[in-house]
Amino acid sequence: MTVEIKGVQQLVNQLEKKFGVENTKRVNDQALKKAGAYFEKELSSAFETFKDTGASKDEIQLSEPMMIQGVRGIKVYWEGPMDRYRLIHLNEWGYTRNGIKQTPKGHAVIAKTLKNSEKVYRNIVKDEIRKNLI
Repeated sequence: MTVEIKGVQQLVNQLEKKFGVENTKRVNDQALKKAGAYFEKELSSAFETFKDTGASKDEIQLSEPMMIQGVRGIKVYWEGPMDRYRLIHLNEWGYTRNGIKQTPKGHAVIAKTLKNSEKVYRNIVKDEIRKNLI
């Protein structure tokens, strides 16, 4: 059997036609969860470098797979008793105090981790889909 791929949407349509919509969604969700767990582990180790109480690291959570702007994905968020979600954006982007830009130790750690783990994340998703559909 040969498959002609002209774009991502055509690929998705062909996979859904061959394997069924529900089966394709289940396999995609499984792959996203595995890749999300990898990213969560990488992010936790990146947070180790500047932890104080470890609350920011401990409150990292992953959502269930969902549609995000028309694409299936997983969200990373912070939830827990210490309410670290209120401080994460300050670490990531820095802040201004008395007109002086402050860049904390954890400055841009999420963006750096995302960039560094992107290739491995995609490979995990690709390998899981390949393993479970073929």
